[in-house]
Amino acid sequence: MEVVRRSAPKGGTWLFAVNHTENPVQVAATGLDLVSGIRSPGAITLPAGGVAVIAED
Repeated sequence: MEVVRRSAPKGGTWLFAVNHTENPVQVAATGLDLVSGIRSPGAITLPAGGVAVIAED
């Protein structure tokens, strides 16, 4: 599991999550997943090999 948070100098943060495992993994995140278009209320479940980019609230 790989998780990286990036921020812009003028505001805004993004959480990049990549599940390198063979199992689903839950990741704490609040915001809009720019890959799926689904809003995350506090946690997302990434399937095996899944990727998410969350524009954090």
